[in-house]
Amino acid sequence: MPPSLSVLQTAATAPLTTVVSITIAVTAPTVDPSAPPDTITKNINEVTAAVVSFTEKLGQCFQQPQACDANLVYVTGSSGSLGLRSFLDESIQNGAYLSSNTRGSYIVVEQVTFPSDAAATATSCVFDAGITLGPADSAGNPTVLDDSTGSRQTQQSLVLVDGEWRVTETTILKQLGAGNQCPSKS
Repeated sequence: MPPSLSVLQTAATAPLTTVVSITIAVTAPTVDPSAPPDTITKNINEVTAAVVSFTEKLGQCFQQPQACDANLVYVTGSSGSLGLRSFLDESIQNGAYLSSNTRGSYIVVEQVTFPSDAAATATSCVFDAGITLGPADSAGNPTVLDDSTGSRQTQQSLVLVDGEWRVTETTILKQLGAGNQCPSKS
């Protein structure tokens, strides 16, 4: 029978407790022992900057799909580059493109991991408020194909190419819903 709530246990009368220690493995890039202590922070900052730059290039690419070189957005020959080229070809065929008015769209990199020295993954939240436009209407104005706003969690895979972090693939992990569901951009 458990003690009543009015009885307090003292250190002398309290039952013994067993403490269990758990070790969790953490994967980080190999760091040269002679490198400055901020090497990991530098790598994280470089990957974060690469993901933000990639997102800007992707938007600019969709604003002018006919002039876009998918290999400047993704690593040449990567699945991301091939997928973007297919998307752009379909967009050109349908006359679809992204408005230059991004209406505050942004990306926040939430986590960066390094499976190896030359590979990284970034988990990000994307607030997408871009407007997809289409062929001109009878008045000569572009038609609005999609002006919805939404958020999604994505993962970018990156590799080092000539000392620069470049995206090879983007995967949508989860649709977060309409409107801005992402943390504030810092």
